[in-house]
Amino acid sequence: MPDLVITATEGAISLRGPLREDVIPDTIEIQETLAVAADASTGTILAVSPCTVSSDVISAELYPGTNDPAELRFALISADTPLEALRLDWLGVGLTLVDRYCRYAWSLYRESGALLASAALTDDEAELAWRQAQSHTTRTRTIAAARVAVGQPRMLGERTDGTDEALVRYSDAVGEFSRIPLEAPETGGPSGPTLTELLATGMS
Repeated sequence: MPDLVITATEGAISLRGPLREDVIPDTIEIQETLAVAADASTGTILAVSPCTVSSDVISAELYPGTNDPAELRFALISADTPLEALRLDWLGVGLTLVDRYCRYAWSLYRESGALLASAALTDDEAELAWRQAQSHTTRTRTIAAARVAVGQPRMLGERTDGTDEALVRYSDAVGEFSRIPLEAPETGGPSGPTLTELLATGMS
């Protein structure tokens, strides 16, 4: 989801944001994107509107019944996303943040393994040392991101007094995930880095 600029006018909320460089504006998925506004506290959907794309900028205008963005949560979704599946209350948004940290940690962990694997493929001592050092640094960042992910469900749990069973299970799953980076990443075999991951490290 792009960083959105939210503008309030009388009776309407306008959303506008740049597309990422790797996004193709003319695809059906982008052309059929919908903007959603929901009550920030309850997650109740208040407005849905189709987006328009022009000059690599996606935008939409919503009429949620209030022009105070602080009272709302916003999302861009594909046209086939069931509205009833959206969680735009404080808990759903919080879990989305946890998911992003987990994805970020996993991508760093895979990068660390690819750097370590590519180090074994060079005869240049300076490059070998650089790749090993980069792998160590990236893995340190992995562990840090995983720890942040673990802390988020705990903070969310404080708002539910630990009574939300789904959140408890989610927290346990994130805790299990956070232990993965404590082990050295695989550098070979089926679980090792893919060719794409190796090439992304600059390996030639």
